[in-house]
Amino acid sequence: MSSSLHGNDDSVDVIRRWRCLTECGNYKKQRRQQQQQQQQQLQQQSKQ
Repeated sequence: MSSSLHGNDDSVDVIRRWRCLTECGNYKKQRRQQQQQQQQQLQQQSKQ
Protein backbone atom coordinates (compact mmCIF):
# COMPACT_ATOMS: atom_id res chain seq x y z
CA MET A 1 0.00 0.00 0.00
CA SER A 2 2.61 2.50 1.06
CA SER A 3 4.85 1.59 -1.90
CA SER A 4 2.04 2.37 -4.40
CA LEU A 5 1.46 5.75 -2.73
CA HIS A 6 5.17 6.46 -2.92
CA GLY A 7 5.10 5.54 -6.62
CA ASN A 8 2.30 8.05 -7.18
CA ASP A 9 4.36 10.73 -5.45
CA ASP A 10 7.29 9.95 -7.74
CA SER A 11 5.16 10.18 -10.89
CA VAL A 12 3.69 13.51 -9.76
CA ASP A 13 7.17 14.85 -9.03
CA VAL A 14 8.39 13.74 -12.46
CA ILE A 15 5.40 15.37 -14.19
CA ARG A 16 5.93 18.57 -12.22
CA ARG A 17 9.64 18.63 -13.10
CA TRP A 18 8.94 17.90 -16.77
CA ARG A 19 6.27 20.62 -16.90
CA CYS A 20 8.70 23.10 -15.34
CA LEU A 21 11.34 22.22 -17.93
CA THR A 22 8.90 22.61 -20.83
CA GLU A 23 7.60 25.93 -19.46
CA CYS A 24 11.15 27.19 -18.97
CA GLY A 25 12.01 26.11 -22.52
CA ASN A 26 8.95 27.83 -23.97
CA TYR A 27 9.73 30.99 -21.99
CA LYS A 28 13.28 31.12 -23.33
CA LYS A 29 11.99 30.56 -26.87
CA GLN A 30 9.51 33.43 -26.52
CA ARG A 31 12.20 35.74 -25.10
CA ARG A 32 14.52 34.86 -28.01
CA GLN A 33 11.79 35.53 -30.58
CA GLN A 34 10.95 38.88 -28.94
CA GLN A 35 14.62 39.92 -28.97
CA GLN A 36 14.94 38.99 -32.66
CA GLN A 37 11.81 41.02 -33.50
CA GLN A 38 13.18 44.02 -31.59
CA GLN A 39 16.50 43.78 -33.45
CA GLN A 40 14.68 43.63 -36.82
CA GLN A 41 12.63 46.71 -35.89
CA LEU A 42 15.80 48.59 -34.92
CA GLN A 43 17.47 47.65 -38.21
CA GLN A 44 14.43 48.84 -40.19
CA GLN A 45 14.41 52.15 -38.30
CA SER A 46 18.13 52.69 -38.91
CA LYS A 47 17.64 52.11 -42.67
CA GLN A 48 15.01 54.85 -42.82
